[in-house]
Amino acid sequence: MEHSAQTQRAQAPCTRRGRRRISEAMLAARDELTTPVPAEPGKRDMLNMLKSLRGVLPVSRGAASTLIIMVEKTSPDAWTALETPFIYAHNTTLMSWTGLSRSTLQRHIRELADARLLVPQDGRNGQRGRRWQTEEGQTQVGFNLASLRYRWPDLLALSAEQRRLRQRVSFFA
Repeated sequence: MEHSAQTQRAQAPCTRRGRRRISEAMLAARDELTTPVPAEPGKRDMLNMLKSLRGVLPVSRGAASTLIIMVEKTSPDAWTALETPFIYAHNTTLMSWTGLSRSTLQRHIRELADARLLVPQDGRNGQRGRRWQTEEGQTQVGFNLASLRYRWPDLLALSAEQRRLRQRVSFFA
């Protein structure tokens, strides 16, 4: 009996409580941030696009609303060509902005990260608690929204498809 318990412990993945589980999509989105950006939409353009596609994005409607609120809270200067749209907020701040419970907020963020619409950047301990110093300077922890720039061509195509569908429906009506 002890032997089977030891083998189960040896085979179980080592996870620490409080550490974010990184999926393949999250790693791909993080690696994508090092490549050239295909488009540089402004904050207003991005908000209008996300609001118009809220029901057809590859995430739930609630996760899309959470993303829209996060984009709204970024500064307009962060969406210029040489800047990175980034949001730093504790879970309690995000919960007050969205009106969601902690578990629902975490589920939405996980869903957005798996859909490659944002990239969570954690501190050295695997958590988003604080900014920390490195040799080069201060490293930000929070949510990098620059991956939305990489999704912009896909969002434009999805918007054009939805426009065609609406025209077909209005033609039949």
